[in-house]
Amino acid sequence: MKTDGYHSVPTQFGPDIEFEVTPIPHAQVRNMLSLRFQELQRRLVQQILQDIGNPTLRSHLQQAANEAAALAWTTAYPLLVMPTLLEEKAHAARYRTERQNRIEMQSQEIVETMM
Repeated sequence: MKTDGYHSVPTQFGPDIEFEVTPIPHAQVRNMLSLRFQELQRRLVQQILQDIGNPTLRSHLQQAANEAAALAWTTAYPLLVMPTLLEEKAHAARYRTERQNRIEMQSQEIVETMM
């Protein structure tokens, strides 16, 4: 029956469906993420250090890995940014070590010529 431009629409609802949601506690999620992150860091560092014999360079690369991990962990997606951050930090560490070696060699040459 239509009155004043409105008409009644019959409504039907299906049976109620109940389900239970059990959220994972934040601490568990953070712990799982931390474990995955540590494993990723370990594998990446192992790849970088596998052919490095120079103890100074190894030390600088390890420090670079720790810095990259600290920075990556502050982001929303640490597992995603860690490889690129580590690559950039490792490149900078290699450059810094090579530069320091050149400076030391030049300094030795200067000292030798003065004696």
